[in-house]
Amino acid sequence: MNEVKTAVIYARYSSSNQREESIESQLRVCHRFAADHDLEVIREYTDSAISGRTDQRPAFQHMISDSSKGEFNTVLIYAHDRFSRDKYDTAVYKSKLKKNGVRIISATLPLDDSPESSLMESIMEGFAQYYSENLSRSAKRGLEENALHAKSNGATPLGYKVEAGRFVLEPVGAEAVRIIFEMYADGYGKVEICDFLNDRGFKTRRGGEFKRNGLHGILRNERYTGVYIYGDHRHEDALPSIISKELFEIVQKRIEANRYTRGRKKAMEEYLLSGKLFCGECGATMIGEQGTSSTGQRYHYYKCSKRKNRPGSCSKETERKTDLEDTVVAYICREVLTDDMIEQIAEKEYALLEEEASNKSLLVSLEAEHEEVTKKIENILAAIEEGIFTPKTKERLIDLEDQQSILADKIVRERLKKPAFTKDHIVFWLEKFRAGDINDFDYKKAVINSLVNSVYLFDEEKGNDAKMIIALNIENVPAKKLTRSDVLKMVRPMRLERTRAKLTTPSK
Repeated sequence: MNEVKTAVIYARYSSSNQREESIESQLRVCHRFAADHDLEVIREYTDSAISGRTDQRPAFQHMISDSSKGEFNTVLIYAHDRFSRDKYDTAVYKSKLKKNGVRIISATLPLDDSPESSLMESIMEGFAQYYSENLSRSAKRGLEENALHAKSNGATPLGYKVEAGRFVLEPVGAEAVRIIFEMYADGYGKVEICDFLNDRGFKTRRGGEFKRNGLHGILRNERYTGVYIYGDHRHEDALPSIISKELFEIVQKRIEANRYTRGRKKAMEEYLLSGKLFCGECGATMIGEQGTSSTGQRYHYYKCSKRKNRPGSCSKETERKTDLEDTVVAYICREVLTDDMIEQIAEKEYALLEEEASNKSLLVSLEAEHEEVTKKIENILAAIEEGIFTPKTKERLIDLEDQQSILADKIVRERLKKPAFTKDHIVFWLEKFRAGDINDFDYKKAVINSLVNSVYLFDEEKGNDAKMIIALNIENVPAKKLTRSDVLKMVRPMRLERTRAKLTTPSK
């Protein structure tokens, strides 16, 4: 592995959780890690008082954008949940960074590229999301009470502001909303609408320029007709309306018509094995493709990228997308995730957690900071004894004493630190995988993203009886060779289940 030279640090702090480390502490630990591992930190990106459940974080998005410039190849984070508490966002943005040649390293749990580290990272991402969802449920009761009285629950749409807990019109934003709906209803495209608004100085709710993708949420927001909506709560005429219900319905019909037209042009399909699937004949990656038969039926498959880019350079045949993905998931759930194997995985991953909990780098940093603050207090006291005293001296002394108290508390908690969750938690997480619906798309995606390392495909006519070789992110599980008969045994029951589901689903 090539030695990393340039890095940036990303730090995030959510004010809703007082147990989180401050931005300053996160930066200090990351800088110490960089120094110990010969990393040159060229930039810091920090988001304060912003939840990790959203990707709408200015510094975070700035970092993702900068990653394409080739200025750095490592992102240092204090812990994995600082990057994101949403598993979908984690997968999306890690993929973007990976494509830009950038890797992510946690200063408190520096996982390597080994299979067990990949699995450990997936588990930690899953529990970060679990923690975030639990935190949301604990706050839900107060939000429900607000909803009963049509009061603000934090998110304020463009065109409104909150006074005494209730929504009132914000004139400039409301005018922008009216323009958006009226222009869209008149047949203008989203790019044209954005250009019109930006040329006239209108700003989004966050103070930025309007962009095409940001208009969809506005055009779909029924609140602009005066309806208060939160969860199951709906109150008609509870808000000052910005547009009429008639205009809203016209816009919705145009959105649906446009979506149908786009769908006819090209159906978007997600290829779950992208980046993990390789041609067994030449070693190149296999990529997702789609085509249309003579009857007009659309089909999806994987194709050797070398053969696609240079026809005739590889003889590997195409592979049906659904059958291939089903086989991989069926193999994992039916043959790998046995009770014994789950127990072995849990023991290995929990050992990694215990190792992380025993990491004393943060404790050393906190103790050094505490010592520095203590010396500053002693210096001020010495100055006071010498008669050097100003009105700001007392204020500074109080501030330092507060810092000293906070650091002392953090040091105590760090000395008592234990793994964030137990071996039983990991067993539970893996058993959820095994018990999932193999025909559910989101479930298949979760299994492949978390557990699959690589898949190699071969053509049988080459004299090799292996149809595919599957390697997983699980230690002590050797790469598995599956023959054509193995594949058919796994795929046929799944095809039958899908056929039965279609037959029993009433037509619309």
